[in-house]
Amino acid sequence: MTKLILMICPHDTAQNPERWYFLTQYLSQQLGMHVEFEQSLQFSEFHERMADADLVYANPQDSLELRHQHHFIPLVRPANLYDEVVFVASESVNQPTLAMLAGQRIATVTNMLLTKVALQLLHQQAIHPGELINKDSWLAVVNSLIKGETDFAFVYQDTYNSLSATSREMLQPFYRSTQQVAFHNLQLNPRQSQHKSQLEQLLLLMNSTPKGVEVLERLSISQWLSVTETELAVIKNLIEQYT
Repeated sequence: MTKLILMICPHDTAQNPERWYFLTQYLSQQLGMHVEFEQSLQFSEFHERMADADLVYANPQDSLELRHQHHFIPLVRPANLYDEVVFVASESVNQPTLAMLAGQRIATVTNMLLTKVALQLLHQQAIHPGELINKDSWLAVVNSLIKGETDFAFVYQDTYNSLSATSREMLQPFYRSTQQVAFHNLQLNPRQSQHKSQLEQLLLLMNSTPKGVEVLERLSISQWLSVTETELAVIKNLIEQYT
């Protein structure tokens, strides 16, 4: 029996990784082949192995690498989930606004796409921040605010949402982006291209079957949509524009 290895971006398996097993079960039953979920706990492991997987649910930046360097085939993306950024201030700032960011030092992970999303939003409003203070991770960005190293930060929305209530009490989120340009997507290794049509049809119709809806609900996905090269080009251009 054919076996397909599915890998998932570690951002999406940090909490409730077992929900992805329901997807592999669904795909295995519907495709008549074994789909196996291999979890990566760290991004270093994920990046080392992702090009060898058959199916990869990747964040926007990794999906570009898979597409352009390893010739993976984009299949589908969630209709309702986008990668967005939360603008956060320290407790010491009085009634923070986006306009206050002009000329300010801002903590972020400078090489991440979400930083580009934040900069695009600010530039659209003619707001030009000062120095970007690079941190190694989004949690390090949060800690820099809590410690008072900076007054403002860009934080990945999923990271902010996963913070403990205690941590959130020490922060002031004052704006959330709704750019809807960056998204995770599922891609197929070109060596499995013979399964492209079958996989696309199955995934795109998941929301029309009771079992499919049940699996999608576990993943907080309303339905799958096709991924276009135009959408990926927008992400690529965003990265290049703000690098």
